[in-house]
Amino acid sequence: MPSTAIRHFVYDPEVQALDVTFVTGRRYRYFGVPDHLAHEFDAAS
Repeated sequence: MPSTAIRHFVYDPEVQALDVTFVTGRRYRYFGVPDHLAHEFDAAS
């Protein structure tokens, strides 16, 4: 099921940053996100 809060996200493994765009249009960059956590985020429903 698609998220009702998150529109899009991208993970940059070189800097371990997760960029999240919410349906409101706000964008956040989370630093220090380990690879395994980014993959779990991607696999979550």
